[in-house]
Amino acid sequence: MDLGLIVGLVLAIGSIIGSFLWEGGNVSSLIQGPAMLIIFGGTISATMIGTPFKKFLDAWKVALKAIFESKIEPEKVINDLVIACEKARREGLLSLQQDVSKLSLPIAQKYMKMFINGTEPSLIKEIADMELEYMSQRHSFGAGIFTKMGGYSPTMGVIGTVMGLISTFSHAGGDPEKLVHSIAAAFIATYWGVLMANIFFLPIGDKLKNKHQEEMLIYSIVIEGIMAIENGFSPRVLRQKLTSMLPISKQDFSPSKSVKKEALKV
Repeated sequence: MDLGLIVGLVLAIGSIIGSFLWEGGNVSSLIQGPAMLIIFGGTISATMIGTPFKKFLDAWKVALKAIFESKIEPEKVINDLVIACEKARREGLLSLQQDVSKLSLPIAQKYMKMFINGTEPSLIKEIADMELEYMSQRHSFGAGIFTKMGGYSPTMGVIGTVMGLISTFSHAGGDPEKLVHSIAAAFIATYWGVLMANIFFLPIGDKLKNKHQEEMLIYSIVIEGIMAIENGFSPRVLRQKLTSMLPISKQDFSPSKSVKKEALKV
């Protein structure tokens, strides 16, 4: 699982609750059914109103990507493509056919098969660019759902607080102590609205955007690698070309002996 997500959530919740307890608060006072209903129900409902229902459900499936770390490292992908390049130069392009099924990325399998079957490089590049573009749109939509919810949530909190104050002041003139407690309870809605927006909805949206960038990098490396093999690049030049897509701090790495001995696995 994504350690940053887990640690971040625990630290955020711990800091907020800890600060509240430090000031003498009672955690049970934060649990208010009406306030939580308007925050969660109102936020989800407002998002559903402006989003096709199927895409709304798909966004929660996409959110699962924020929970798990990617098991595929760019350095490993580059090493595997260099191995494929070495094999293609040594044994010919057809020798790569037996390795296609070992590729873990469906996009790598598809374009490697097209490449081996003699599809024009320009057509492969055109199809790959189109696929990456539409994938980017889908991922952006999924992240945008949570960004929208992060905008609706505080507003629902204000609505809940206003409703609570209206109810409270409509019963004014009674016990002053109950009036004070009712006013405090009214602000719980604002608390939950701001809390959910800033430690869940907006961070999940940002996390999905970061995951998208990581996935796009992996896919771009695969496409550029296949194109380079098609163009007859040497393994050394291929490695230099692909590592240039990584941050400077990660560009100087040496393939391990174990990686060199492995079959192609992207």
